[in-house]
Amino acid sequence: MKQTPVDTSMSVLLVNWNSREDTLRCLASLEAQGASSDGCEVILVDNGSTDGSVEAVRARFPRTLVVAENDNLGFAEGCNRGLAVATRPWVFTLNNDAELEPGGLATLRRELEQLPATTAALQPCLVFRDDPTRLNSTGVEMMTNGSARDRGFNEPRTTPMARDVFCPTAGAAVYRRTALDQVRLSSGVFDRTFFMYVEDVDLGWRLQLAGWSTLYL
Repeated sequence: MKQTPVDTSMSVLLVNWNSREDTLRCLASLEAQGASSDGCEVILVDNGSTDGSVEAVRARFPRTLVVAENDNLGFAEGCNRGLAVATRPWVFTLNNDAELEPGGLATLRRELEQLPATTAALQPCLVFRDDPTRLNSTGVEMMTNGSARDRGFNEPRTTPMARDVFCPTAGAAVYRRTALDQVRLSSGVFDRTFFMYVEDVDLGWRLQLAGWSTLYL
């Protein structure tokens, strides 16, 4: 029996606030890998920037959907505004100061083809731009005192890591849209009261409690 191909098209979601150059570099790394084609879409939510970010993005990356807000809504609500217009079965949240390594998008999509049905999210490897031999994060792990931290922070990139991780860091995370919709709050997928930071941990708890898992790539 022929297996139905998995739809790996994704909405790549960035949030920007007065970080034009970082955002342009990030979008360039995405554009170089066909993120605005082959069934994918790129969405930029701009939180009321005054540095010409919106104009620059629209001029250089016309295929990017720009959601221009009037105020700084924060990362969490910015993501919610992007999710409101996202149309793909996977959502790739990506910090606007990040850049994809060559072939990174294709690697993610290949991994999605074989992702277990109970897995809500895929965590890529994050490294430091100024020292790519060191890890920035391989996902979020919970400590015995209830705090959360980036697993593998500042360790060598070659450090072995388990595939199972508590939840992804939203700085670079591929989420299954149906999982996000299942645990959505009345105000949106991310709890906007966090504004920025740990909004991904809160979402991770809701996904865990609903029976979903996260895997590290």
